[in-house]
This record gives sequence, structure tokens and C-alpha cells, in this order.
Amino acid sequence: MAERLEPTLVFARGERDKYASKGRFQSVVINGAIGLQVIAGALTTGVAAATTGRSTSIGVSILGGLSTVLASYLAKARGSGEPEYSQLRARELDTFIREVEAWTMDYGHLTGKDYDERINMYRQRFEQIIRTEGEDSSTTMTAQNTHSNVTTKGGEKV
Repeated sequence: MAERLEPTLVFARGERDKYASKGRFQSVVINGAIGLQVIAGALTTGVAAATTGRSTSIGVSILGGLSTVLASYLAKARGSGEPEYSQLRARELDTFIREVEAWTMDYGHLTGKDYDERINMYRQRFEQIIRTEGEDSSTTMTAQNTHSNVTTKGGEKV
């Protein structure tokens, strides 16, 4: 049973690492954008207070534009649900991996069709975790197709 689930585990670990990295990266970028927006706002106030005339309007316009671009990015990022979405998906995959590893430690040495239902349940659950909202199921790598060519040591397809 363990070798039948190993390809699913390998793929799940890769997806978990991908989502964890994406979540960390998005978190750093969003926090950086927040910091830049605060600095741009403070500079706008400082330029407006310290200068007069044409230089004031040019400086304030440039800093205001920068602040608007940063605010737009932050609104889009917040609307996308990142980095929370990637972090949640990484946690779900981590839980899935732990459950499958625990099951294979207990039953991985056994063979036979008695465990097909459980193996298919794990594969379907993995597909549910990695499928994004609104994604067509035909675009997702299906567990059935991915694992149908795995053979055992005896040469039997599983």
C-alpha cells in the first residue's frame, strides 16, 4: 500500500512547499508595500509643509501617485486573499501528509484490494485540497490518471 500512495505523497509535499513559499513571499511583499505607503504618505506631508510654489505641486503629485499605486496593489492583494490562502493550503497539505504517512506506517506493508477504497479516498482528498475555486476538474492532475501507471515489484499495475 505504501508504494501506491508514495507518488501522491511526493506530489503533496511539493505542493505544500510551493504554497508555503508563496505565502511567505506574499507576506513579505505586502508588508513591504504597507511600509512604502506609510513612507510615501509621510513624505507627501513633509514635502507639502516644507516647500512652496511649483516644486510643492510636483513633489506632492509624484508622491500622491506613488501612494495611489501602492494602495491599489494592497487592495488587490487583500481581495485575492493572499497570503492567507497559500498559508491555509500549506497547512491543509501538511495535515494530509501527516495522516497519509501515519496510515502507511500502520498499513503500508499490507497488500490486496481491501485497501483500495482508503487509497482512493486519500487521493480524492488530495485533489480537493489542491483544486482551486472555479478551476475545471479536467485541468487538475487527477489522482486516478497520475497513479494508474504505478506498478508493484511483481509487475502488477495498481
